[in-house]
Order: sequence, then C-alpha cells, then structure tokens
Amino acid sequence: MRGPSVLVIGTGSIGCCYVYLLTKGGCKVTAVCRSNYDAISSSGIHIQSPEHVWGNVHCTPHRVVRKTQECQETFDYVLVCAKTFPERASFVEDIRPVLGKDTLIVLIQNGIGIEEPYQAAFPGQVISGVVYLPVSQPQPGHCSVKGPDILELGTFPASPPPPSLKRLESRLLAGGAHVACFEDIQARRWKKSIINACWNPLAALCLNTDSDFIHCHPEAPNVLRATMHEVAAVATKLGYPLGDAEIEEQVTRAFTRAKHGTGIKMSMLADVENGSPMEVEAVVGNIVRIAREQGIQTPRLEMLWMLAHAKDQHLTGKKQ
Repeated sequence: MRGPSVLVIGTGSIGCCYVYLLTKGGCKVTAVCRSNYDAISSSGIHIQSPEHVWGNVHCTPHRVVRKTQECQETFDYVLVCAKTFPERASFVEDIRPVLGKDTLIVLIQNGIGIEEPYQAAFPGQVISGVVYLPVSQPQPGHCSVKGPDILELGTFPASPPPPSLKRLESRLLAGGAHVACFEDIQARRWKKSIINACWNPLAALCLNTDSDFIHCHPEAPNVLRATMHEVAAVATKLGYPLGDAEIEEQVTRAFTRAKHGTGIKMSMLADVENGSPMEVEAVVGNIVRIAREQGIQTPRLEMLWMLAHAKDQHLTGKKQ
C-alpha cells in the first residue's frame, strides 16, 4: 500500500524532525529546504536525541527541493513549518499548485491568528498544529533534540477531526511521534501562548534561558506570572478559560528545570544568537491587537512587544 505523500515547507529544526518522523511512519516526504539544501540533499537529516526520545537517527527524504515550484505533483498533506512573518503573510500562493481538493494544509507554527490567510484561500483544508519540541540545528541538516515531542492538531475552524487527519495522526504515531487530535485546537494554541508570548521576548531581551530568568531576582517569578495573566485574560475573554492553574504549571516547570540545570533556550533567544528575524507579531503583537479589540489592558505585553520589535530591528536592520 502506497504511503501518503507529504510536502514539508521549512526544514528548520522542527521541520527536520517531522521529515524524520513522517518518513519513519511510511510517508513519501518531499522537503523544501533553503540554507540547508546542500547538506540535506547530499547526506540527509541527522538527529541526536536522548535514548528515551529517538536516540541518534538519520533519514533521507524521498526528494529535496529548493522551492515548491519544483514540484509538479499534488500532495496528500502539506506541512508548513516555516516561521510566520507579516511581510510574508503566508505561503498561500506558493502552495496553491501542489494542493489537490482533498489536501490537508498542516500549520506547525507559533503564534495566534496564523490560520486566516489559509482558511480564506482553501476553506475546509486547514489544520492548525501546536508543537512542543526542544530542538536546535547547530549545523545544516544536523539537529539536537533535548526532550520528547508533543504535537497537538485540530481543524480550523473547530470541528471533529476528519478521517484524513486521523490517518496523518496514525502515520506520525507509527514514526514515533507523540501526537493527539482535538476538536477545538485554539484552546491548545492559547495555552501555549502563555509560554510563548512571555518567555520568548524575555529570553531574547535578557539573553538567558527560562531557568536563568526565574532566579535573576526575587521578583522575577511575580513579573512572569503577571505577564502570563495578561495572556490568560485575553484567552478567557475569547472563550478559552486560562488562569492560575495553567500559569503555576508553567512557573513550576521553570523552577524544576532550574533545579536540575536544564533550562530551555527559547526560539527567540536562538534567533538573537543567530542574527535571525523573530516572530514578534505572530507571538506577541497579534495578542496585543486582540486585547485592544476586546478592551483588555495588557501593559506588560505591550512593553515586551515594543522592546522585542526594537531588538528585531537591531538584528535585521529592518525599519517599520
């Protein structure tokens, strides 16, 4: 039986891991690569991880291309694992030629409000994905994974998972992924935003891990909690109740990691170190805009938003 065909756009550290998991799960994977094209086309993807995750593994995609225009066929699934930037808007036009009427577009990306351009262009084909996976790509095609993966998937807008999504879930499970489908994925996306919208800009601005920040000053945990409460207030107003329990869960995890010396380097900190642009709008700015529409005050988030923008401009030379 032929395995499903999958196009993975964006082979950063997250994308590389899902190329591996899908390939191991029996899918025919085409990877769209940019800066790591030469490395992956010549020697595949190498992943180092603890034995309780995947161990040290290697995979070779079915095909490696530089851009979607090189693909002449349509795919069963298109995974978008690239970063989200306002000026890029989306990959809508890039992926249009490779979509069939039943193709699912799976957005494995950070942030809030990322799905609308795809839904407007391809209604009924959009899957929103929330991923937790501590991984970096220290050199092209070589990834370092520090802990287990979690992938949460659901339709956009909310509805029961269709059979085609359940088939993708089965392939990912067969490849060794930890994946689950949800009827309303936005609840999961907002829960992750408690982490992303707070920790990411803080890490980029302070140049430290979560465990470093939590111990930098006795008031640091309270500042973190107050900022997370602003995100939770916006989510709650939209019908996704978040509160003290979810916030304390994240603060406790940071304290635990600090105790064991296993602090997490957030993606925006990695961006700063690499001189790469940060997903400021998708991760922070969109939440601030929604808060304003809903009449919710978010002074801490607004400050982080502007400071992160300034940092981003310093990194990239962009002017607003």
